[in-house]
Amino acid sequence: MKKIGFVVNGKKGISKNWHQLIELIKDDFEVKIFLTSTKGHALELAANIEADCIIAVGGDGTLNEVVNGIFNKKSRPLIGVFPSGNGNDFATANGIGKNPEQFAKMLRSYVVKNIDLGIVKNDAASRYFINISSAGLGGHVAQTINQINGPLKYPRSILLGFFQMKKALGIVTGNSMEKKTRLMTAAFCNSTTFANGLMIQPDAQVDDGQLHCCIIGDVKLGTYFLNLKNLKRGIKIVHPEVTYHRGAVFSVNIENGKCHIETDGEYFGTCPATFSIASEKVRFIFPERPFN
Repeated sequence: MKKIGFVVNGKKGISKNWHQLIELIKDDFEVKIFLTSTKGHALELAANIEADCIIAVGGDGTLNEVVNGIFNKKSRPLIGVFPSGNGNDFATANGIGKNPEQFAKMLRSYVVKNIDLGIVKNDAASRYFINISSAGLGGHVAQTINQINGPLKYPRSILLGFFQMKKALGIVTGNSMEKKTRLMTAAFCNSTTFANGLMIQPDAQVDDGQLHCCIIGDVKLGTYFLNLKNLKRGIKIVHPEVTYHRGAVFSVNIENGKCHIETDGEYFGTCPATFSIASEKVRFIFPERPFN
C-alpha cells in the first residue's frame, strides 16, 4: 500500500472537500496527515516525511515550501497539490481542482510528469519556485498583503501597490536581450498564472526547459485596468512598455530604488537577483484530464 503524506496549511484549516477526499482514499492508501503551525513549517515537514507521495494542501505558498523541503531529502517522493489556499494559481493553471472524487481518481491513476523548477538567487539566499517568481509589484504585494483584512485581498493589494510602490529603475537581461525601464513587474514563469488568476505569460509550459518572462515597465494604473480582462483570458498585452521573452537565465539589476521579489506568492527579498531553470526536476502528479 502506497504511503501518502498530506501537508496541510494549518492556518486555513481542514476543508469539507479535503475531509471527503480522505474518506474516499483511506482504504487504498496509508494516509498520514501533518498540519503546519508557522510559516516555513511545511518545508520542515516535507523534508522529514517518509512517504511515496507528499500532497500540499493549501495554496501556492504551501506548495512552494513542500517543493523546497523535498530537496533536503536523499530520496525524493512524488508531490502534488490539493488546492485550498488564497491563491491556487499553479493548480488552477494545470487543471487540478478540488473536487474530491476527481482528486481521488487522480491519485489512483498516478499520472506523473517530470516538470521544471525555477530557482531565484540574490545576495542573501536562494529558493526554488514551481510556478512564478517576480520582481516589482508582486514582491511589494507579498510584503504587504498580510496587513490587509477582509475579502478580495489580492485585487486590493495590487491596487494599493500602484499608489504605494515607487517603481525602481531596473535592467533586465537574458537570452541576448537587455531592457532598462522603470519596473512595475518582471515575471519569470514556469507556469502561466499568478496573483489569483492573472495569466501573465500564456506561453509558459512546465516541462519545456525554459523560463518565460513578461516585463511590464512604466505603465499607468489606467493601462493596467484596461488590460485586466486580457490578463485573465491569457491574451498578451500589446503596449510599448510590455515585452515577452524566454530563456534559461535572467537577471534583474537595479540602478535606482528598491525592487522586491516574490516566489510563488511568498516574499523572498530584494534585487539584484538571478532567475533561472534549475538543474533538478520534480515528479508531479497530474490528472489525465483537467477538472474543477
